[in-house]
Amino acid sequence: MSIKYNFFLLLPFIFFLSGCDKENTYDYLIEHPLKLNQEFTDCQVDATKSPARTDYCQMVANAANTVSSILEQEQQDSLLFGQHLLEKEMTCAKTKEDLRQAQQILDALKQKNAAAVDIATAEQNLNALNQQYNKQYDEIKQILAVLGLNRPE
Repeated sequence: MSIKYNFFLLLPFIFFLSGCDKENTYDYLIEHPLKLNQEFTDCQVDATKSPARTDYCQMVANAANTVSSILEQEQQDSLLFGQHLLEKEMTCAKTKEDLRQAQQILDALKQKNAAAVDIATAEQNLNALNQQYNKQYDEIKQILAVLGLNRPE
């Protein structure tokens, strides 16, 4: 076999391996509570921490506090907690609809060759709504991931 052939056989394997190493961000850890627990335990055990490791362990501790807070709120009053979650989901759905309408407005402005300032304003509005929607969606996703940890399989 030629070197090129071997390289092309190894290339997908290399991409597969590089995709397996998911960076443990705050959001990732909240959405994966079992991984968070493992990282929290590792940080508790690791006495010799570099500055980077100390920062990472602080982020892990913050994520663990967020998870604990969500679980405590749900356990204190599950009905009220469910109502708040439903409100968050309804707000997120409204923001998604606003986002769709903002996209339509932007498309219409571009189609009729509106003034650049009008298009820029519509783009800013669309970007702000997109950021708002992503933040709301991520918060709901995190809450649901944490609640899944507290439920039997």
